[in-house]
Amino acid sequence: MSAILAAIYFVVNWYKNKQKRYRQLLNGQWANFDAIGAPSQTHYFNLSLHADKEDGTVIGTLEITEFGNDNSALFSLNGDMRYKSVKLTTTVVRHGEAHHYDIVKVKVLIKGICH
Repeated sequence: MSAILAAIYFVVNWYKNKQKRYRQLLNGQWANFDAIGAPSQTHYFNLSLHADKEDGTVIGTLEITEFGNDNSALFSLNGDMRYKSVKLTTTVVRHGEAHHYDIVKVKVLIKGICH
């Protein structure tokens, strides 16, 4: 019986440590420096995220700027991280009111690389 409890304890601790590591890897800033899905660059984005290591709450911002233009949009991001991925609700404030825009899914893959 004690061997089973020890194994469960080991697995739970391993899972929690991995989860904290993935949350730590999600923290940071990312931007595109080339075209995404198009022959030429049309938009520039800057993504900034912070994940709480203990409870998995994720907050951040997403700024999108039209290339060669000063038109830009700033979105607020928030969500709760599961094991390796998070679904972020995007919110934009227009005319003093918050509008929910869309859901963005971010997943930690290998060594902190996200997609």
